[in-house]
Amino acid sequence: GTGVAYGRSFVERAEQERDEEYDAFVQEFRRAFEGPRRAVRRVRSLLPGASGEEKGTGQ
Repeated sequence: GTGVAYGRSFVERAEQERDEEYDAFVQEFRRAFEGPRRAVRRVRSLLPGASGEEKGTGQ
């Protein structure tokens, strides 16, 4: 009856909210690691024998 429909809509709403929370979490996670990753790439490019990168290109 109506109980089943209500339960199903509740589950769908909960899943949707969880997806939105997860997306927000992923965005924060990416933003938090964006700076350090760029810094690591810059440091690696300065190291001798940087893998697959030309040295002294001044990126």
